[in-house]
Amino acid sequence: MELPHINQNTGIDLGIKELCITSAGKKYENPKIIRKYEKKLVKLQRQLAHKEKRSQNYCKTKKKIALCHEKITNTRKDYLHKMS
Repeated sequence: MELPHINQNTGIDLGIKELCITSAGKKYENPKIIRKYEKKLVKLQRQLAHKEKRSQNYCKTKKKIALCHEKITNTRKDYLHKMS
Protein backbone atom coordinates (compact mmCIF):
# COMPACT_ATOMS: atom_id res chain seq x y z
CA MET A 1 0.00 0.00 0.00
CA GLU A 2 1.49 3.31 -1.06
CA LEU A 3 0.86 6.57 0.76
CA PRO A 4 -0.41 9.56 -1.23
CA HIS A 5 2.17 12.21 -2.16
CA ILE A 6 1.64 15.65 -0.65
CA ASN A 7 3.55 18.79 -1.65
CA GLN A 8 3.57 20.17 1.88
CA ASN A 9 6.68 20.65 4.00
CA THR A 10 6.70 20.74 7.78
CA GLY A 11 9.24 22.84 9.64
CA ILE A 12 10.26 22.02 13.20
CA ASP A 13 11.76 24.56 15.58
CA LEU A 14 13.62 23.00 18.51
CA GLY A 15 13.11 25.23 21.51
CA ILE A 16 14.15 25.64 25.11
CA LYS A 17 10.80 26.02 26.89
CA GLU A 18 8.98 23.62 24.57
CA LEU A 19 10.64 20.56 23.07
CA CYS A 20 9.64 21.60 19.56
CA ILE A 21 7.11 23.68 17.65
CA THR A 22 5.92 22.67 14.18
CA SER A 23 5.25 25.09 11.34
CA ALA A 24 1.53 24.39 11.87
CA GLY A 25 1.86 25.92 15.35
CA LYS A 26 1.54 22.70 17.35
CA LYS A 27 3.67 22.76 20.51
CA TYR A 28 5.21 19.72 22.21
CA GLU A 29 6.26 20.13 25.84
CA ASN A 30 9.34 18.68 27.47
CA PRO A 31 8.37 15.60 29.49
CA LYS A 32 8.48 16.52 33.18
CA ILE A 33 9.24 12.95 34.27
CA ILE A 34 12.83 13.35 33.03
CA ARG A 35 13.49 16.08 35.62
CA LYS A 36 12.71 13.58 38.37
CA TYR A 37 15.34 11.16 37.05
CA GLU A 38 17.87 13.96 36.51
CA LYS A 39 17.54 14.98 40.18
CA LYS A 40 18.03 11.35 41.21
CA LEU A 41 21.08 11.14 38.95
CA VAL A 42 22.65 14.22 40.55
CA LYS A 43 22.11 12.74 44.02
CA LEU A 44 23.66 9.40 43.01
CA GLN A 45 26.67 11.09 41.43
CA ARG A 46 27.20 13.10 44.62
CA GLN A 47 27.05 9.88 46.66
CA LEU A 48 29.56 8.22 44.32
CA ALA A 49 32.06 11.04 44.83
CA HIS A 50 32.27 10.20 48.54
CA LYS A 51 32.82 6.45 48.07
CA GLU A 52 36.21 4.78 48.06
CA LYS A 53 37.12 3.76 44.53
CA ARG A 54 36.64 0.11 43.58
CA SER A 55 34.87 -0.70 46.85
CA GLN A 56 31.70 -2.80 46.91
CA ASN A 57 29.47 0.22 47.65
CA TYR A 58 31.20 2.20 44.87
CA CYS A 59 30.32 -0.53 42.37
CA LYS A 60 26.70 -0.67 43.58
CA THR A 61 26.32 3.10 43.19
CA LYS A 62 27.90 3.03 39.71
CA LYS A 63 25.37 0.39 38.71
CA LYS A 64 22.51 2.58 40.01
CA ILE A 65 23.88 5.54 38.01
CA ALA A 66 24.03 3.43 34.85
CA LEU A 67 20.41 2.33 35.37
CA CYS A 68 19.35 5.96 35.88
CA HIS A 69 21.09 7.02 32.64
CA GLU A 70 19.35 4.16 30.83
CA LYS A 71 15.97 5.17 32.25
CA ILE A 72 16.44 8.78 31.07
CA THR A 73 17.47 7.59 27.59
CA ASN A 74 14.53 5.19 27.30
CA THR A 75 12.05 7.85 28.51
CA ARG A 76 13.35 10.35 25.90
CA LYS A 77 13.24 7.76 23.10
CA ASP A 78 9.71 6.70 24.09
CA TYR A 79 8.43 10.28 24.14
CA LEU A 80 10.02 11.09 20.76
CA HIS A 81 8.58 7.90 19.29
CA LYS A 82 5.10 8.75 20.57
CA MET A 83 5.42 12.29 19.21
CA SER A 84 6.37 11.19 15.72
